[in-house]
Amino acid sequence: MIRLLSASLYRLKKSAAFWSCLIGMLVIASVFMVMQATSMEYTVPLSRVIFLPLSFYGVAAAAMVSVFTGRDFADGFIRNKLIFSKSRSQVVLSQLVTSCIACGLVYSVTVLYTFGTARFFFENNRKSGISMSDCILFFSDSDKKRSLIKSVQKTKNCFFFQLHILCHTLSN
Repeated sequence: MIRLLSASLYRLKKSAAFWSCLIGMLVIASVFMVMQATSMEYTVPLSRVIFLPLSFYGVAAAAMVSVFTGRDFADGFIRNKLIFSKSRSQVVLSQLVTSCIACGLVYSVTVLYTFGTARFFFENNRKSGISMSDCILFFSDSDKKRSLIKSVQKTKNCFFFQLHILCHTLSN
């Protein structure tokens, strides 16, 4: 299983579908940031801009996974995987894990690029949102966690972060 996964990850690293999806998402993020910066007469908050390019993420991820998986069949590499593995479930699982890693990388790089670039051009209104450093410190500092939970309860923003805090609080 580990060998199949390492072979799939090596193919992912060399895959044109992965790199074109990643570069395409970064271009889309840049275009959306330029559109937001030039077309609005008012200042746009950073929290609105960070996740805007991810409206195309589902389409890009679906295309990338389809092309990457389809290349195994087109190249005949799936035959070698089936011969090498002990069961078909190992092949499917390694392909699934590789696809999840690829999608996670594209998502993470896009969000970090958007956050890193947009913070110079857009207003970071601390009263209406949560910064990326708050999200990182949430997992490391318990005092910061308590104050962050209070600030989230006050602002009623960032629904998924509130949901994560609620689930994390209930599990502890």
